[in-house]
Amino acid sequence: QGLEDLTNVFAEDLLEVVIPLCQVGLESPEWLDREASIMALGACSSVFLYCGTEHLSGIIPMLFALQEDARPLIRYVSSWAISRYSQWIVDQDHMLQPTVESLSRRIRDKSKRVVESSLSALAIISERAAEQMCYYVDDLLPIYMEIYNYLQDRAFVLLLDAIGALCESVGEALNQPHLIDMLMPPLIARWNALDDSDQKLLPLIDCITRIAHGLGMGFSAYAEGVWERPVRLLQNHLMLSAIVKEQPHLDEPDARFAVCSMELLSGILDALKAGAADLVAQSNLVSILVELSSETAPAMLRALLCLIGDLATTCYAHLVPGLEALLPVVISNARPRAFHNSIGVNATWALIEITSRAGDAMGPYADEVCRRAVNILHDDTQHFSFHNNAALLLGRLATFFPAIVCVNLQNFISPWCRVLAQTEENDDKKMAFFGLLAAVKENPQEAMPHFKDFASAVASWTLPSASLKAAFIEIFQAYAQQLEPAVWADLLDTIDPEDMHTLQHDHIL
Repeated sequence: QGLEDLTNVFAEDLLEVVIPLCQVGLESPEWLDREASIMALGACSSVFLYCGTEHLSGIIPMLFALQEDARPLIRYVSSWAISRYSQWIVDQDHMLQPTVESLSRRIRDKSKRVVESSLSALAIISERAAEQMCYYVDDLLPIYMEIYNYLQDRAFVLLLDAIGALCESVGEALNQPHLIDMLMPPLIARWNALDDSDQKLLPLIDCITRIAHGLGMGFSAYAEGVWERPVRLLQNHLMLSAIVKEQPHLDEPDARFAVCSMELLSGILDALKAGAADLVAQSNLVSILVELSSETAPAMLRALLCLIGDLATTCYAHLVPGLEALLPVVISNARPRAFHNSIGVNATWALIEITSRAGDAMGPYADEVCRRAVNILHDDTQHFSFHNNAALLLGRLATFFPAIVCVNLQNFISPWCRVLAQTEENDDKKMAFFGLLAAVKENPQEAMPHFKDFASAVASWTLPSASLKAAFIEIFQAYAQQLEPAVWADLLDTIDPEDMHTLQHDHIL
């Protein structure tokens, strides 16, 4: 820990001391020297990744060799050190394969600590490598399932984490009968064997959640058998919470079961999309969520808001009966927080999905939703994902309520346009732009002082749809026709030259 703290102060200067010592220590016949050198490399990973990557092509293979060391402790710490350099390994075309091969040999190690360290490293590598792991799933998954029935306690939890990370990363590549048949029966057998209150159920729920995300529709064969349990666990949480209210001396129920259950339900909804509608219809999930909406614990709120958004996306009609109770909760959480900002991110995303489908029914909430989205855009301390959700939400709202969004448009159109300009081109951005154009059309005068940012946002598109491009042309022509020639010319002069070139090249201006 001391060496890691020093990296924050001395950075490059520290490498000049550490590298020669580690190179000697890694090849030392004394195991204590080897261990100290590996630990030092792991502790200094942030500096190597920042300003010493040229040394890693020589150092990482040395760690591979040390994974074959006779001493278990050396094998253990070498796996840990490799995990510290996971991002660099993934970014190198030639390093991922030897890393996976080296670590996979160690998950059959006789030492439990080595197995744990290697599984942890493989989980981290899988998350970083994402779809690149498709090349290794046929080799890794059989090894994971080979040791599935032999590991216990922490090692088994780490195995479930590694399985989940791999399955989520490879996505649709997991949809192969031989892989599914290898993976799912042992997991479902354990799922059915564990009691609802068994703590061992928690990592299994997380693992199955990630598998559902990876398999997508391929999870449908198992969805019905899995769905009922997380719904039941949520009911249990409500029942136990009610008992504690009557008998305050009792311990609060373990919220992790409820959080993991909501995350699993979200995973199934995300996997099956509209195909999950029957599962929702046959359960009392929405009424359960209404009861859970009074929860204030951050983890509970985050999972609840995500699940509401997933329900809106996949089977909105089944969510409608609970919206009167749920919408105020979602709206009240669409705000920046000093901590747990993921709650606000989830709330704004859920509002995007609800607004897209509720349309005019959002009228009673439109003013408040608009105010909250604008406040987020004006908060420069927030992460882009939060700003992005706020910009998309404003766009969806303006599609249905342009007269509400256009009020005081000049106070927020610049940050709105700047965020939309950086947003990935997809249907969400397209719909947000139609909302932006509707607001500008409703109040063109308020957009004029910020015409540069508006034009820049339009120019950010590389492949606008024909309908969107036509809408761009229409609004610029409207300005040109309604303004005095000199005023229009002055307005055009505010546009960045590069943006002007793009707009002219695309025949928008």
